[in-house]
Amino acid sequence: MRALSERRINKTIVFCMLIPGFLFYFVPGEWISIQKDSTAYLVDRGREGVLPGYPVFLDFFRNLMGEQYFLHGVVIAQSALALACTFLFVIVLQRQFQLCGWECILLYMGSMMPFSIYLPECGITHQIMTEGITYALFYLYFLATVKAVWTLKYRWYWGSMGFAFLLGLIRSQMIFLQALGLLLLIWITVNRAGKGMVRKTAYFVSAMIAGVVLALLSYKLIYTVSACDLQRQAEKKQQGAAVTEEGQETDTPQREATSQFVSLILSRGFFEADQEDAEIFEDEVLKDIFNRAYRIVDEGGHRYAYAEPGLYMWEDLVYDKMVLDVGEAIMEYDEENPGVRSQSDTEIYLAFGMRLLVKHFGRYLYHAVRLMIPSFIASVFFQIKPIYLICHFITLFIYLFSIGLCIYAARRGGDRHKIEFAVSILIVLIVMVVLINLAFIGIQRYVVYGMGIFYCAMYLLTRDMILIPCFDRFVRRAKREQKE
Repeated sequence: MRALSERRINKTIVFCMLIPGFLFYFVPGEWISIQKDSTAYLVDRGREGVLPGYPVFLDFFRNLMGEQYFLHGVVIAQSALALACTFLFVIVLQRQFQLCGWECILLYMGSMMPFSIYLPECGITHQIMTEGITYALFYLYFLATVKAVWTLKYRWYWGSMGFAFLLGLIRSQMIFLQALGLLLLIWITVNRAGKGMVRKTAYFVSAMIAGVVLALLSYKLIYTVSACDLQRQAEKKQQGAAVTEEGQETDTPQREATSQFVSLILSRGFFEADQEDAEIFEDEVLKDIFNRAYRIVDEGGHRYAYAEPGLYMWEDLVYDKMVLDVGEAIMEYDEENPGVRSQSDTEIYLAFGMRLLVKHFGRYLYHAVRLMIPSFIASVFFQIKPIYLICHFITLFIYLFSIGLCIYAARRGGDRHKIEFAVSILIVLIVMVVLINLAFIGIQRYVVYGMGIFYCAMYLLTRDMILIPCFDRFVRRAKREQKE
């Protein structure tokens, strides 16, 4: 009878979780939200930075439901995926930590936080964007990761790497998960090594080498798959050559395709350029093109010198269209000097980007750190303009409190699994913010993945280390006073 009663309670809790979940993921805001970047996945798949994962997801529903209705299927699938992944996440926590019913509901509501950043306009799962599925899949990735941390079993490590690879095929920013995979492999290997400093050191070095190799192979495979897809899209564009009014085909000039990796190096390097930097190029062709590119970039106000100082300086610290400006300078040079240059567009982009980054590395690093500050805010809190300065202090308090809580729990002999859970998400957030801003710009939707997980972890530690002890002391004091 007791088991039957518990099953009924569990069903009630499941009902109390899924109904709000259904309402949250399916109902609020615009049903189908087409964003500015949505065309990159719906139409212009050959655009730089578009990985094949999400367009393939869209194509599946396009082929299944037809052009007229497939976006409805996409929204339904994204919403159902988010509901299922967050539900599974809470169920795993419930079984691991023996949570009661109302705690499951509380954590389930907390896990919805990343999906709420654009409400009330629209929910993340209603946007035709990669975040529509990556936010949900990130919960599965983290489950596999934290299971590996808890159990030290390599099968969970491979599960984590599998989800990292899948996410990497959908969003280029998720490449940072390969760095986390390296840390995870080192953790598992060193903790399985047993006692002895020499033995642990040998295992650490072995894990480091293996992790770096696996990360590079994974990145290379993602890059290869993406390049093949990009090539297919380029071939389709070439087949659709422009047609004149007389119905005759004409040659349409095509710019050389550029990988996002090259574009990022150029963007971050040329942003730091000064006019005298032309002297670092001995090749007269490169020097001429640099001067032309510098003029175009400077006239557009797309250098560091034009970044407004202050709290919102980060908004001016990255210009992601630099490849178009430098490409325009290359075309301008070719028109005036046909057949002179021997370097390809990519070689020129890399030469500019790498040399400028090396020369101005300190300034680039300073700007990267300035970009990290709002990203840390967005990762655990919200960027509220009327109190934006206060948001900095709130975020600092949140991070310091969470780090201090983990240290306190470890010293007081708290639940090892809860401490590892909290430390794992802290490491994920820190690595994510740092690495994304070293290459990209950490806008809110790029760094909010772990917000729900973070607050679930902080609740579990705060409950054990602060709330329950305080309640127990209060009860004991009340009993003492009654006896007296």
